This record gives sequence, C-alpha cells and structure tokens, in this order.
Amino acid sequence: MVLLELKDTHSLDKKEHMSDLIVTNIDGQLLVDSRLIAERLGIQHETVVKHLKKYATQFQAMGNLRFEIGASAPNSNGARHQVSFALLNEPQSTFLMTLSKNTDLVVQCKLDLVIAFEKAKQLIATVIPAQSDRIKELELELAIRQLDSHEKMLSWRQFRQGGELENRVDTIGSAAKTGMPAD
Repeated sequence: MVLLELKDTHSLDKKEHMSDLIVTNIDGQLLVDSRLIAERLGIQHETVVKHLKKYATQFQAMGNLRFEIGASAPNSNGARHQVSFALLNEPQSTFLMTLSKNTDLVVQCKLDLVIAFEKAKQLIATVIPAQSDRIKELELELAIRQLDSHEKMLSWRQFRQGGELENRVDTIGSAAKTGMPAD
C-alpha cells in the first residue's frame, strides 16, 4: 500500500478549514476520507453518512463504497468514539459535494478536492515511474551479483575438482611406479 498525502495549499482562508484534504493511494486507487470532506464542508459527518446511505446505489455505480471504522474528531472534552466513515474515489467525492448547496465554503472545498486529486495523479505519474526505474536498477545489480557469486562458486568447484583429479593422477602415477594398486 502506497500512501500519498497531498495537502491543499490553495485555500482562501486557512482559518475556515480545520483540516487539509488528504488523497490516499490504497491498492492503486486514489481515495479521500468522508470525515475530511464533512469537516471541510462545515457539516456533521453524520449528514455525509446519511447521503452516502440514501444514494448508495448512485455511489456504488462509481465504484465500491468502502465503509470503515475509525476515530471521530475529539468532542469538547477531548474524548473520541468509533465512527463509520467511507473512503471515496474521485467521482464519488465529487458527487457527494454536488449534493451540497454551493456556498463559498462548499465551492472552495470542491476546488481544493479537484486540485488534491490532480496533484495525486501528477505525483503518481512522476514518482512511481522513477521508483520503478530504480527498482529495475536494483534488481539488475542483484542479478549481476548473484551471477558473479554463482560463477565464483563454479570456479571454486572446478578448482577443487581439478585438484582432486590431480591428486588421483598422482596416486595412480605413484602406484604405477611402485607396482602397488591405486585406491
């Protein structure tokens, strides 16, 4: 699992936003946590979950609707409890935001989400191939070292077998000179 944390830097007023939108790459799929969207939209996460359940068929049409269990935001006492949340792909998260009225905050959140997904795609397009090339280089180095090691082992065996053969020839030669049978 590769994690890409892409925090938006394109906000009008950072004080309006309690958290950054983080797009995560899980098994090759870019996803965003529904709790972050709710927080950025300035609505209760329970409202988001209600939308997800009410329009589940529509959300499922755009990909698997992944619900998971995690910690809530801390309450006024700092306590947290377990909540159900969804990991949404780009079309699902965009659709979720179309269900909200276009206030300034919602429009900014939509823009930030589009930018976060685009940055994630760009990062994957540039970083992953570079990592892939480096992995290929390391695999080639390993193969060369294994081949060198194998060749050294073969040379040692041939040397050892050659030495044993020379010893056997010496034994036969000595036996022939003395008239004694060779082993």
